[in-house]
Amino acid sequence: MDPMEEVIEDKPTTPHDVHFSKDSDSHTSSIAITKQTNNTWLIRLGFLLNNHKYSATFAVDHGLGDNVSCAPSGNSLNLSVQSVEPLLTGNGHNVTINITALKDGLFKESVIISDATENEVLILVICARILKKNQGTPMLKEGVHSLCMLDDMDSDSQQSDWQGFK
Repeated sequence: MDPMEEVIEDKPTTPHDVHFSKDSDSHTSSIAITKQTNNTWLIRLGFLLNNHKYSATFAVDHGLGDNVSCAPSGNSLNLSVQSVEPLLTGNGHNVTINITALKDGLFKESVIISDATENEVLILVICARILKKNQGTPMLKEGVHSLCMLDDMDSDSQQSDWQGFK
């Protein structure tokens, strides 16, 4: 066993410590893309900050043709598809999405890529953990970019149009 691992294992733990398993890829710097079933992919974007808007670009390797359409499933206000472009290798697409993080906790929404000529569908499940503003600043994964910070609607001054006493 590596001496550093022994030191880490002997260290006392508190309820607030974060521990990653040895086979975990959650601490890597790239977006994690995992094939779940034949037509479903899990896209893990990592940690994002509440009241921010992000852009994420990732490549999905699949067998659909070049002529595809793409849209979020349902009427999503927090996820929009910006572009879907074929990969140079010919097997898959580069997908660019925008995410608006308005609520802390787990963000999980789906994007459907469909090929009309082949009558096939690919489902991308987009997941991220949204942090509250007092939980720190997350290190963004490669391909994820912060676009802007949104107005904080949690503060009392933003929720009221009352001008105060004159």
